Amino acid sequence: MSQIDVSIIIVNYNQIKLLRNCVASIIRFTQNTSFEIIVVDNASTECDVTSAMKEFGMVTCIQNQSNRGFAAANNQGVEKANGTYIQLLNNDTLFTEDTLQVMLARMSEQEPNTILGCKLLNSDGSHQYSIDDFLTPLNMIGEYLFLAHVFPQSRLLNRYHQNVHPDGLKDVDVVKGAFMFMRTDTFRSLNGFDERFFFYGEETDLCYRLKRTGGIVRFDPSTSIIHFGGATTDSMPWFQMKQQSIAKINYFQKHFSGWMFACAVSIHLVGYAIRIPIFFVNGLIRFNKKELQRSVNYARCLWIYPKNVFRDGQ
Repeated sequence: MSQIDVSIIIVNYNQIKLLRNCVASIIRFTQNTSFEIIVVDNASTECDVTSAMKEFGMVTCIQNQSNRGFAAANNQGVEKANGTYIQLLNNDTLFTEDTLQVMLARMSEQEPNTILGCKLLNSDGSHQYSIDDFLTPLNMIGEYLFLAHVFPQSRLLNRYHQNVHPDGLKDVDVVKGAFMFMRTDTFRSLNGFDERFFFYGEETDLCYRLKRTGGIVRFDPSTSIIHFGGATTDSMPWFQMKQQSIAKINYFQKHFSGWMFACAVSIHLVGYAIRIPIFFVNGLIRFNKKELQRSVNYARCLWIYPKNVFRDGQ
């Protein structure tokens, strides 16, 4: 087998239309780069994904019998990867240019243990949050207590969702999991995603572990993709909110201790608690059922505290 430059890993769950469009856009815009596409399907019920992907001819499908979660499914895909590099890609994305060629050229200039992210755009071409800082009690105060919205120019309070739009290559803490490009060996050296993160949080944890070992996470705005965002979970608002809450507490359990852990969990719970009346009143005033349901879901989250499966510190 000739050497493959990039293995593209896409996890899918009941989004065959988005998956088709994503794969078609990769094939359309990628030139002069050898690549393979590996789709890991988490037990979709809408159709036989393996059969649906046959139209493209170059897609390898892994069909799970149950929903193993985003982290585990990506790990499965990387196990089968033959490329020098891997591209972890959401199924709700579209290529609009030869992004892989840009990434390959950029990566050739980087240190070996580097993760690259690119600019994520909304469907209308507007900027989407593409980078994060690691969660800390301080930047959580800005985000959870709405202070970042009150003081939008404050770098101190806006660190969780970095609101800057860098013009050039920038070292960051986290690039969004919708698009992560790296050497295959880099991912494998970290033992991949921590599968204890079922849905959400896995990319933050991966970037954190990489940087602890001296690795680098960089954002490259010289190329972009469209990211629709939330396509799999928008129709399941309770699942989405529940998993986001669990993932953040899981992150605290794994990486924080002592006063930092106590502060982080407290701010998280207080932030959810103050949203209950805000969305409830807003829903009543606007006669908006979704806002009322969000209020209920925030209340439900206060009663869910995941078991600490990170007690061994690993």
